[in-house]
Amino acid sequence: MNRLIVFFLTSLFMFSCGSQLSMDTDDMLKLSGRDRLPTQADFPDDGAVVLYEDTESRLYLDSEWEVNVETSYHIAVLYLNDKAETGWATREIYLSDEMILSDFSARTIKANGEIIPLTKDDLHPTKLIDGADQISHEKSVKFVFPGVEPGAILEYSFTINDQGWFVGDIWFIQKDIPVLYTKYTMEIPTIFFKYKNNWTYSTNAIQLGEPQVLKNILTERSEKDQSRIFYWEITDIPAFEDEPNAPPYFDIAQYVRYDIKYKDWNELTEGYWKSLIPKFSDSDKPDIQQLAKDIIGDAEDEQTKIERIFAYTQKNFRYISTSIRRSGYIPNTCDQIIKNQYGDCKNMTVLNVNLLRAVGIEAFPALVATKSLGTIRKDITSISMFNHMIAYVKT
Repeated sequence: MNRLIVFFLTSLFMFSCGSQLSMDTDDMLKLSGRDRLPTQADFPDDGAVVLYEDTESRLYLDSEWEVNVETSYHIAVLYLNDKAETGWATREIYLSDEMILSDFSARTIKANGEIIPLTKDDLHPTKLIDGADQISHEKSVKFVFPGVEPGAILEYSFTINDQGWFVGDIWFIQKDIPVLYTKYTMEIPTIFFKYKNNWTYSTNAIQLGEPQVLKNILTERSEKDQSRIFYWEITDIPAFEDEPNAPPYFDIAQYVRYDIKYKDWNELTEGYWKSLIPKFSDSDKPDIQQLAKDIIGDAEDEQTKIERIFAYTQKNFRYISTSIRRSGYIPNTCDQIIKNQYGDCKNMTVLNVNLLRAVGIEAFPALVATKSLGTIRKDITSISMFNHMIAYVKT
């Protein structure tokens, strides 16, 4: 899972030329219990090896007391051969709304010790989809390491500030190449524990003990800004092998999913539904009722009405592909969707449900998990296990 989702805005993108990457390679190796760099003979089937990975995720409360998350990444990869050219010598950061990328720094350390920092010319912004029937809010930034050769170390770091609605996150432990050392740190507001709004986590395909805990080092801050810090460290993680006809990645790969702790699904869905009610309350508006009547025409049976409403929204509205995570869970109003003439799955659900209700058909929004997300876990209550919304009709 090499994709990292961020929001790219030129004025908010802060670039530096390798100055932040000061950790010594020997120090990286010591963390994994090694005194030398691996060679191709140590990993004969792999194109590269992650020497060091450090991820620091900080949850914080903004001025509106909404939970946001800021995550910093630092990764160093030993390049062995051209099998790693596509995925690691060239990296792509996928871009989505409400996230800010900052403090980017990257460099190549050649086998002879020469350091080549990346420049702005090594960054290539792209746009993913813009077709006649489908558009995307997502963009991406691709960066290419210069001077790549066997034995070179490709190192980069950056920070992502996600200012959207927090709905949990995932630490992807396993990658398509071996990982010698990885550390994941979570900084969580102390106020979560005071008001029993704790946090919880779930592991997949790996046995982990409880995270280590650091004492609160932010006591000089206000109550809202104080925090507790938890972390895991793991060494020698094998590469994930994507075999033909294998189960979904989320069923078999090693990762940790964490979220705010809820008592049960009812508590979670009650809070989420409160934020959705205004969006699904437009069926009584005269303009929505008139539009629904015009769409169904002379249809008398329920099945025909459903089919005509579905066909209308499918034909007259462009589908926008967006990431359904964090702020992506809150749709627009019917008026906004009709004005824009486009929307993603949740917006199309808002429109379909309101039109169906306007002609007396009982319909509801439903979150679903597509096959790519694997099996719904029962050991954690998290909305992040869903990635799609549809209209559910009782017939």
